[in-house]
Amino acid sequence: MTTLDLNDFTTVFNDDFTKDTSLNTSIWNNSWGSGINYWFSDSPQGLLIAGQSSNGYAPVGFMQSPSGTTAGEGYGLFQFTGNAAMAGQGAGICFVLWRADNQWLDSALPNTYTELDILESWDGTQTGQATDHYYDPNVSGNDGQTFHGVTGIDLTKSHTYSMLWQPGSLTYYVDGTELYQITGADVPKDAADGGCNYCMGAEVVNENGPVGLYIQDMSYSTLNSGTTGNGSGSTGPSAPASSVALSAPGTASVTTAGATVSVTETATVSGTVTSFYEATFTSAGKQETSWQQVTVLNGKPTTFTATFANSGDYVEVVDNTTSPTFTDKSAAITINEPVSLPPPPPAPATITLSAPGSVQEASVGAGVTVTETAAVTGTSAISYEVMTASGTVETAWKSATVTNGTASFSVTLDKSGDYIQAVDSTTAPTVTAKSSAVTITDPTVTPANGTTVLGQSAASSQFAFSVVEHTSGSAATFDLDVTKAMGGNTTLREWLDGKYLGTLWDGMPDGSNTIGIPTPTAGAHTLLLTLDGSTVTATATFTVPTLSAAASATKMAAAADFTTAAGVSTTAASTGSGSAATLPTTGGSASDLLAVAASTQTTTALHTIGQSS
Repeated sequence: MTTLDLNDFTTVFNDDFTKDTSLNTSIWNNSWGSGINYWFSDSPQGLLIAGQSSNGYAPVGFMQSPSGTTAGEGYGLFQFTGNAAMAGQGAGICFVLWRADNQWLDSALPNTYTELDILESWDGTQTGQATDHYYDPNVSGNDGQTFHGVTGIDLTKSHTYSMLWQPGSLTYYVDGTELYQITGADVPKDAADGGCNYCMGAEVVNENGPVGLYIQDMSYSTLNSGTTGNGSGSTGPSAPASSVALSAPGTASVTTAGATVSVTETATVSGTVTSFYEATFTSAGKQETSWQQVTVLNGKPTTFTATFANSGDYVEVVDNTTSPTFTDKSAAITINEPVSLPPPPPAPATITLSAPGSVQEASVGAGVTVTETAAVTGTSAISYEVMTASGTVETAWKSATVTNGTASFSVTLDKSGDYIQAVDSTTAPTVTAKSSAVTITDPTVTPANGTTVLGQSAASSQFAFSVVEHTSGSAATFDLDVTKAMGGNTTLREWLDGKYLGTLWDGMPDGSNTIGIPTPTAGAHTLLLTLDGSTVTATATFTVPTLSAAASATKMAAAADFTTAAGVSTTAASTGSGSAATLPTTGGSASDLLAVAASTQTTTALHTIGQSS
């Protein structure tokens, strides 16, 4: 076995991938692979080539262009320095020499080597081999192979793989120490010798999972005249007598961004190592911690604690810090830092309006003013307006300030059914809120002394009435106080306890009117008033107290003849020749009521309320 003497060679090119930032196409002008992926760093790991699962782990690689027999390089020393990316990865890393005429197996030269693989791995990273391919018609695919195993080294650690091509011989080296040699007629000739040159390249192929290859250096040198490549000069990288191999720090997690992690490293030693020094370096090769001495007991694996600050940091060990004779570097650590989530988006604005409820106005048609309260989130101010029951805008926008999630403001509502609408923005609202509708009741009239309101219809700005009793001593009279706003004169008709009694006022004008009526009988009654030509009605329920016989006679006499506020003289208790019509107990539309009224003789006399005709 021999060792390389690099003083016997003249370097033609030496590509240091630890310093490159992109592929040097002046040398490597041929690359391939679907979705080619090259990762460069200025760390000692250099260039990483790897396939991707997204393109089916297609082959990825690069080489000198095999454009003809004189392309590439002839006799000389071909060197590759690198390592497998991870332990246990799928098979398929390769440092290769390819025929410059781009021919794989040459049937014209059976048994002559055509593809020279300085390193291959086919079973993960457990073992490697050097393989030489040649044309053999007696084997499957005509692919004859000669291979030699590369054993006793860790392929995940950086090593230098070399092949010295000379006329009649191929000598393979690992870290400067000869692995094996092929001699004889099967060794190819270079172009200058009547054969074909070879092109250097690297590739990851036939992957069945994630595969990566780190490359630190690729070079080609020619042998100096009169030398053998293993002379008495200084030797190249040779296997050290003593060495330390480091475990991979793997992946660690921190709970705080930027925090350091401590990892227990294991150093496996060989040779006569009794101690070594360790320190942590950044991915850029900058020393991060000071050298610490570690003692080795009886050559056994030794553990120590290494501190890492960033992903990509690695540990380096040496036998001494001034002029080391051996060194080793661990794989880079991966540190998972906590994910910083963006702040949640602001909650959407919300507006909830209080109910204006039922409010009595001061005078008929005056409207009401209420204090509204809005519960608000997500905005500091709101705008509000008043809408009619039909959705028409009644007042312009006004603004209200939100304090501690609440806005309070006064708002005027004109009619029953009006409601408040509020928004966060009048130009581009993101939220709109509507209050419930207001109910506006007419003012309660405080009757004069001796006046009692027996019953009132529901409050309405269009049509409403009250049944009023006036007493003076033992005498009593009764009125209907009627309010109408229908836009013209209308015939007013009456129904008592479900029976049609006739016309109260033919051509009654709008406004507030008082109509005198006969004395009702004692007890509970329901009075319905209708307006011709309208669906609007008004109903009131009232109770007439029981009177003494004398008082009752007095009231009946007083009701014999009276004059209405409109000046219409009427005679009580007459229904003409017809009898009173009966209002259907199930109610009916205005047209139903008028149809019933039409079937009954109409008279100008006011019927006695509570008396059956």
